[in-house]
Amino acid sequence: MPARLKPWKWPKGTVAGIRRRFCERGLTGCFERKSPDREYERKLDGQQEAELIRLACSEVPEGRSQWSLRLLPDQMVELDVVEDLSHETVRQTLRTDRSQTDSSLTGVASG
Repeated sequence: MPARLKPWKWPKGTVAGIRRRFCERGLTGCFERKSPDREYERKLDGQQEAELIRLACSEVPEGRSQWSLRLLPDQMVELDVVEDLSHETVRQTLRTDRSQTDSSLTGVASG
Protein backbone atom coordinates (compact mmCIF):
# COMPACT_ATOMS: atom_id res chain seq x y z
CA MET A 1 0.00 0.00 0.00
CA PRO A 2 1.43 3.46 -0.87
CA ALA A 3 2.54 5.55 2.11
CA ARG A 4 0.00 8.28 1.29
CA LEU A 5 -2.84 5.81 1.76
CA LYS A 6 -1.69 4.59 5.16
CA PRO A 7 -3.71 6.03 8.04
CA TRP A 8 -2.12 8.71 10.19
CA LYS A 9 -1.13 7.65 13.65
CA TRP A 10 -2.63 10.47 15.71
CA PRO A 11 -3.39 10.07 19.39
CA LYS A 12 -7.08 9.60 20.18
CA GLY A 13 -7.09 12.85 22.14
CA THR A 14 -5.98 14.82 19.08
CA VAL A 15 -8.74 13.37 16.95
CA ALA A 16 -11.31 13.93 19.70
CA GLY A 17 -10.18 17.56 20.08
CA ILE A 18 -10.48 18.22 16.34
CA ARG A 19 -13.92 16.60 16.29
CA ARG A 20 -15.06 18.69 19.28
CA ARG A 21 -13.75 21.95 17.77
CA PHE A 22 -15.47 21.13 14.47
CA CYS A 23 -18.79 20.61 16.27
CA GLU A 24 -18.41 23.79 18.34
CA ARG A 25 -16.90 26.21 15.81
CA GLY A 26 -17.11 24.65 12.35
CA LEU A 27 -14.32 23.94 9.88
CA THR A 28 -12.34 27.16 10.49
CA GLY A 29 -12.49 26.48 14.24
CA CYS A 30 -10.39 23.38 13.70
CA PHE A 31 -7.47 25.40 12.38
CA GLU A 32 -7.73 28.82 14.02
CA ARG A 33 -7.00 29.38 17.68
CA LYS A 34 -9.85 30.47 19.88
CA SER A 35 -9.50 33.96 21.30
CA PRO A 36 -8.80 34.06 25.04
CA ASP A 37 -11.80 34.11 27.36
CA ARG A 38 -10.45 37.06 29.27
CA GLU A 39 -7.90 39.78 28.77
CA TYR A 40 -5.40 40.82 31.39
CA GLU A 41 -4.37 44.39 32.05
CA ARG A 42 -0.70 45.05 31.68
CA LYS A 43 0.99 45.60 35.03
CA LEU A 44 3.77 47.78 33.61
CA ASP A 45 3.57 50.54 31.05
CA GLY A 46 6.32 51.03 28.46
CA GLN A 47 8.36 53.40 30.60
CA GLN A 48 8.23 51.06 33.60
CA GLU A 49 9.22 48.09 31.41
CA ALA A 50 12.15 50.09 30.07
CA GLU A 51 13.22 50.89 33.63
CA LEU A 52 12.96 47.20 34.59
CA ILE A 53 15.10 46.18 31.62
CA ARG A 54 17.60 48.94 32.37
CA LEU A 55 17.80 47.76 35.96
CA ALA A 56 18.16 44.10 34.95
CA CYS A 57 21.05 45.02 32.66
CA SER A 58 22.74 47.24 35.23
CA GLU A 59 25.41 46.29 37.71
CA VAL A 60 24.20 43.98 40.46
CA PRO A 61 24.03 45.23 44.04
CA GLU A 62 27.05 44.73 46.25
CA GLY A 63 27.13 41.29 47.81
CA ARG A 64 25.16 39.70 44.94
CA SER A 65 26.46 37.74 41.99
CA GLN A 66 23.42 38.42 39.78
CA TRP A 67 19.93 39.92 39.81
CA SER A 68 17.17 37.59 40.94
CA LEU A 69 13.50 37.64 39.98
CA ARG A 70 12.69 38.55 43.58
CA LEU A 71 15.37 41.21 43.98
CA LEU A 72 14.35 43.14 40.86
CA PRO A 73 10.77 43.95 41.98
CA ASP A 74 12.05 44.97 45.42
CA GLN A 75 14.49 47.37 43.77
CA MET A 76 11.77 48.75 41.45
CA VAL A 77 9.60 49.55 44.50
CA GLU A 78 12.58 51.05 46.33
CA LEU A 79 13.30 53.33 43.35
CA ASP A 80 9.61 54.43 43.32
CA VAL A 81 9.10 53.17 39.78
CA VAL A 82 6.05 51.15 40.88
CA GLU A 83 4.07 50.73 44.10
CA ASP A 84 3.93 46.95 43.95
CA LEU A 85 5.41 44.36 41.61
CA SER A 86 5.51 40.56 41.71
CA HIS A 87 8.39 38.36 40.66
CA GLU A 88 6.03 36.65 38.18
CA THR A 89 5.35 39.95 36.39
CA VAL A 90 9.11 40.50 36.22
CA ARG A 91 9.61 37.00 34.82
CA GLN A 92 6.96 37.44 32.15
CA THR A 93 8.23 40.89 31.18
CA LEU A 94 11.83 39.78 30.87
CA ARG A 95 10.86 36.63 29.02
CA THR A 96 8.84 38.66 26.51
CA ASP A 97 11.81 40.93 25.98
CA ARG A 98 14.59 38.40 26.48
CA SER A 99 16.46 39.54 23.37
CA GLN A 100 17.46 42.65 25.36
CA THR A 101 18.04 41.02 28.74
CA ASP A 102 20.34 38.49 30.30
CA SER A 103 18.91 34.99 29.78
CA SER A 104 20.14 33.92 33.20
CA LEU A 105 17.42 36.08 34.74
CA THR A 106 14.60 34.20 33.06
CA GLY A 107 16.16 30.76 33.19
CA VAL A 108 15.67 30.41 29.45
CA ALA A 109 18.72 29.81 27.31
CA SER A 110 18.78 31.83 24.11
CA GLY A 111 19.29 30.13 20.79
